[in-house]
Amino acid sequence: STWLRKTCTLLAIFFTGALTESYHRPCPNPTIDAGAREIMILEGCVVEPTVFSQNREQFTLELAPAARARVTFNLDDDSTPQPLTYGQHVEIEARIRPPHNYNNPGSFDYALYLARQKIFWTATMARHTTPRILPGRCGSRFWSFIYALRTSAVDRIEKLYPGDTYSTGMMEAVLIGEKSKLERVWTDNFRRTGTYHTLVIAGFHVTILAGCLLFLLRICMLDEIRALAITCAAAWLYALVSGSNAPAVRAAAGFTFYAVARFFFRRGRVLNLLALVAILYLLWDPDQLFDAAFQLSFLCVAAIGAFVAPLLQSTSIP
Repeated sequence: STWLRKTCTLLAIFFTGALTESYHRPCPNPTIDAGAREIMILEGCVVEPTVFSQNREQFTLELAPAARARVTFNLDDDSTPQPLTYGQHVEIEARIRPPHNYNNPGSFDYALYLARQKIFWTATMARHTTPRILPGRCGSRFWSFIYALRTSAVDRIEKLYPGDTYSTGMMEAVLIGEKSKLERVWTDNFRRTGTYHTLVIAGFHVTILAGCLLFLLRICMLDEIRALAITCAAAWLYALVSGSNAPAVRAAAGFTFYAVARFFFRRGRVLNLLALVAILYLLWDPDQLFDAAFQLSFLCVAAIGAFVAPLLQSTSIP
């Protein structure tokens, strides 16, 4: 009966939510017994390659599964930068400490931001030391390929603007989300005018890529299903290479579900696609429900699906 189906559906939703909450319940943060000025020998796997900014280099080191440290190495004027790639097994000498927040009310929770990336320490390498490369590789081949593409893109942008630090930093931020070379004075105007989001990779970037690629493929007389499949692959590749940030991944997922609907000759309705993306994304990361970016993005798209789409359907859509 209808009553029984509704009851079973509600119970399934309730128990799925309870299972998701228990699965994603955070464990106590890992700890390392070390003093603030104590230099330790750390060994681990490079899971984020080296990024260079003025007089320093930075990379992420995985010391144990789901326990990472953000390592900073201050460069001297006569020292040579040592690039590290994903999957290298290294040993360093560094001072390590857990990240902390400023106690200003309503300020950005930097420690939680790092913890969601499994980063529980910040480490500063001792001066006049360099990472020692150990034999063997670690990590996955898939992410090694993704980070190799990202590094190639960064190198290509630097070759396009030799000696122009402003253009290099801005183009890396706008195109692939690499913000290590941005300086505060460059971004102040963006912050004051409320346009800083243009320097952050979001669903808008994936939308532009998908729209341009679909247009070109259709001009090349490629049928719709093949064009959608190629565009889906390109959207996911761009979302991963640009940093795998949440808005880009959500946009790629939404486009993928739209392509699946078209494959089965169904009309991709905005609210249905939005609901499916929200359910799957919250099952993967329930904490996103309390993130302002998640709330604003889904509310905006929901408003488009609830009010704009029916208006267009009844007026101007063929």
